[in-house]
Amino acid sequence: MMHRREIDGLRGLAIAAVVLFHVNSTWLPGGFAGVDVFLTISGYLITSIIHGRLQQGQFSLLSFYERRIYRLLPSFITVTLCTTIAAGLLLMPEDLSGFGGFLKATSFLITNFAAKSFSDYFATQDQPLLHLWSICLEIQFYAAYALALALTGRYRKAWLFPLILLTTAVSFILSCTMIDTHPRWVFYLLPFRFWEFGLGALAAYPLLPVLSRKWVAETVNLTGLVLILVPLVEHDAATVFPGLAALPLCLGTALLLGNSNHSGAVGLILKSAPLTLIGLVSYSLYLWHWPVSLFYDYYTSSTQTVLDALTVLVLSGILSVAAWWLVERPFYRRPPPFSRKTLLGAIGASLLALGLGGMVIERANGWPDRWSATGKADLATLHSDIETGCAHGHMDIVARSASGNYCTIGSKDTPPTWALWGDSQARAFSGTFAQTLDKAGLSAKLFNLHGCPPLVQVGTTLYPDGLCTLHNRHAYQQILASPEIRNIVLFSRYSMYLHGTSWSGGAGQKARNWLTGQNGQRLSEEERVALFAQSLRTEVAELTRAGKTVYLYYPTPEAEVSAARMVLLRDWWQEQPAEVRIPLGYYRALNREVLPALDALAAEPPGALVRIEPATLLCGQDSCPTKLDGHLLLRDSNHPTDFASGILARPLAEAMERDRHPE
Repeated sequence: MMHRREIDGLRGLAIAAVVLFHVNSTWLPGGFAGVDVFLTISGYLITSIIHGRLQQGQFSLLSFYERRIYRLLPSFITVTLCTTIAAGLLLMPEDLSGFGGFLKATSFLITNFAAKSFSDYFATQDQPLLHLWSICLEIQFYAAYALALALTGRYRKAWLFPLILLTTAVSFILSCTMIDTHPRWVFYLLPFRFWEFGLGALAAYPLLPVLSRKWVAETVNLTGLVLILVPLVEHDAATVFPGLAALPLCLGTALLLGNSNHSGAVGLILKSAPLTLIGLVSYSLYLWHWPVSLFYDYYTSSTQTVLDALTVLVLSGILSVAAWWLVERPFYRRPPPFSRKTLLGAIGASLLALGLGGMVIERANGWPDRWSATGKADLATLHSDIETGCAHGHMDIVARSASGNYCTIGSKDTPPTWALWGDSQARAFSGTFAQTLDKAGLSAKLFNLHGCPPLVQVGTTLYPDGLCTLHNRHAYQQILASPEIRNIVLFSRYSMYLHGTSWSGGAGQKARNWLTGQNGQRLSEEERVALFAQSLRTEVAELTRAGKTVYLYYPTPEAEVSAARMVLLRDWWQEQPAEVRIPLGYYRALNREVLPALDALAAEPPGALVRIEPATLLCGQDSCPTKLDGHLLLRDSNHPTDFASGILARPLAEAMERDRHPE
């Protein structure tokens, strides 16, 4: 087919969006959707190539597969190998072990299936091969689609267009209807993504007449471009995606591809040198930018300033151009630089070696013996997880939250008289709390859902399906309906839901999880602060009026970066571990709206509200340590270790002791 420069520009636009999002998601919140533009372009190009050769009776399935292998796999293998070497040098044991599992899947070209095991693409941390899910998705599409077209074109050419149309429609319906119940399937797997390729494939057919009038062609092109650009700006990590939300992007891309007249302003933009040059190296840039960004963030524990982002962009650009020139470009030659037998054998052997390497890494549990005795002690602190008797897998917690069938922790011999209610901070605290309860001969109901604060009549953007609202309704109703539960512990990271400060996702993403109305309506920051204060005030008043004692934990001091990782990586590199301290000024600034709201709470009777301030228990006059008496206090940037939880639980242990032996 004839080369079209505007397609290079469209690729450049798509990859620029993806890279900007991964470097700093605040720059282009919907930039992740650039991948969907790529998928539609792929459907168009592959259909154009195959359909044209079928019409000429010259299509060879084996030759097609061979060209796809030459086009994709040398660069794919190169970046996977380099990433594996870097992972062995930089990742901590748990992360490296998980990398080994991903590496196995990548060697079989099914990274998207491995990615499906994560709860959320936007929350996935520290996985340098995650971005290969879309490349593997394309490879699976090429393999299945080319075979289907070859068979249909050989025996029933007239069926080609209706078959593509029907499959596209079915895939789109599946994507829209299953996005709420199986979001990870819809995000990662081909049956639910095929419609995006399919729209590009349909655009390869002359559905539109040749638009000879310039103003008509420009209107179509401008419409297509707007349909792409608006979602890139308006979508964010909380958007239910793909489903209907991906339709404008893919339709816009199909309009631009299906219209061959690009002589106007839109065509000039897409054919401009910057976009076409970026488009030329788009495949290499996509492969390299993610591991560069992630490893930079991982090792420096950077908070992703503008300088950090620019550094990542420059490094990614240099590596991408070098990889394009040295690895990708030589395979554009006809014939390839090596014999077919040698090249295919080398590719197969490389994939096999990577798969075996993944098995070794996974079975070695990330080689924790690399660390010194001090480092091993720190690792033991991080991995310490006091048993509560509750299953704490993601799906276990979600199932309990949806059904309202919560577990009991602490003593098995007494009914629950306490409750622990909160988000993942409460989960991190629950083991030590269970141990404290058991020692006192008491038990508690555990109401925890990660990414969901203990507030009634609110939701969060992490749960657009309303699970957070449902969970809190279950917890609140069960607490009020259980007179024997007299003591309620509230433990949460409130600032995250107000200001969007959240966990540091892969490649510097800041995955934002905001407070919403109970029906999911988005709120301004001012509205979130007001809703938080009102909801907590009402909740505490009603609980205390019902005869409950509320133990309210103020925010745990958190670091801007993963303090534990900083210490451990410097131990691995035999550098002097710099002491990581959290300035109290930073703590107060981060919780600038939270602390006054908590201070203003009132209870009836007054003694029914007990305030517990971790900053008082853990911090000095000006700052808070992240390591105390040789023990790490934080698992990452904000979740307390069991050692820290032991300190935080002391006021509760004293309260339990007073209840057992009242004066």
